[in-house]
Amino acid sequence: MVEGIERIFSKGGPRTKGLWRRLPRSMFRRAIVMFDQPIDFSECFRITETRERIPAINKRIVASIVSLHSLAAASAAQSQ
Repeated sequence: MVEGIERIFSKGGPRTKGLWRRLPRSMFRRAIVMFDQPIDFSECFRITETRERIPAINKRIVASIVSLHSLAAASAAQSQ
């Protein structure tokens, strides 16, 4: 799911010609791209030591990416 694209890029109506159709409206607006459910970092933020917290957050992100990858691989294998 992608949110916020309409706030960044112009709609490019019939009167919009040339380069103006592709230029962003604002350089400081953000789009949100979601591939799965948001990752819950509440347990990671309870860790007070920064040296321990950062690897915990990284492990949580990597685990989420691996699960998405395995889900996509299973879906691709199932469709073939």
